[in-house]
Amino acid sequence: MDDFGTGYSSLRLVIDLSQKGLIEAIKLDCSLIRGYPESTEARAVVNSVAGFANQMGLTTVAECVENKKQVEALKKAGITHVQGFYFYKPMPLNQLLEICKENHT
Repeated sequence: MDDFGTGYSSLRLVIDLSQKGLIEAIKLDCSLIRGYPESTEARAVVNSVAGFANQMGLTTVAECVENKKQVEALKKAGITHVQGFYFYKPMPLNQLLEICKENHT
């Protein structure tokens, strides 16, 4: 379930879809991650969602991660995957392929 935390993303729906095997992951929206971990509200929501998802056996992905402090706090909270500019900024395909080639050897 992408963009969790925005719009209509009910917990009941997540439970139902998970029980039917229709979702495997919850991707936390940028709006929840930007203030994390400094914002008390963001911390409460992210930590709660991580706990809920882990109990349901779902993978969690945090979008828009921009610094090491966020990475460490998100991992500590139980978030299983992170993505964002902290790792790489958008780039042309040929540059990405070169990085993949370098890291594969």
